[in-house]
Amino acid sequence: MRKPRRRVRTLQLIMFLCLLTPLSSAMAADINEVLAGIQKNYAGMHDMKARFVQEAYNRISRMTLKEVGTVYIKRPGLMRWDYQSPQIKQLIINGHTTWFYIPEDRQVVKSEIADTAFAFLTHNRSLTEDFNAELGPGEGSSVVVELTPKKKMGNIARVRLVVAPSTWNVEKVITVDGFNNATTITLSDVQRNSNLSAGLFEFDVPKGVRVMETGEKNQ
Repeated sequence: MRKPRRRVRTLQLIMFLCLLTPLSSAMAADINEVLAGIQKNYAGMHDMKARFVQEAYNRISRMTLKEVGTVYIKRPGLMRWDYQSPQIKQLIINGHTTWFYIPEDRQVVKSEIADTAFAFLTHNRSLTEDFNAELGPGEGSSVVVELTPKKKMGNIARVRLVVAPSTWNVEKVITVDGFNNATTITLSDVQRNSNLSAGLFEFDVPKGVRVMETGEKNQ
């Protein structure tokens, strides 16, 4: 009498296993759709302003430093991060030159960089130009894209984007270095194409502030 039930269960198991077979190709189609959605969403962007919360986790100390501020982006290649709490700081990226200024220290560090994890925002560039991409485990209703740099990108080992599928807006950018220290940047109150002035991304060294080039030892 129990044989029909066993047959039904066997058939259900076979059907379930069959559903698993095309999973990898389905995921491949999904990642292409997500990348195309992100690209299309930001294609018409000329500039952007947003509030940000930055949480930097140190794996050794197991401590997280939380900072908040405002970020400004203007294409091509301009970014400005104004940190407002807990310490006032300023990071300006003008092309390949960066200025990192902490008024309290009376010192600014000038350096040269090649690329950043935000190149898809600062330039109208496809993510696949700089990264290998795949879908990661979802975060609530958001889609997660796992990115691995195709070439050396400073100390960045991988990048994770948390994306709203209804708009394809990037809500979070998480960068992880080779030591598994992670920095999470959450964006909110985003405003686009407000005609930001290019002068906003210029840095004039204040009087009495020392300029240090990358590699220069602090005296």
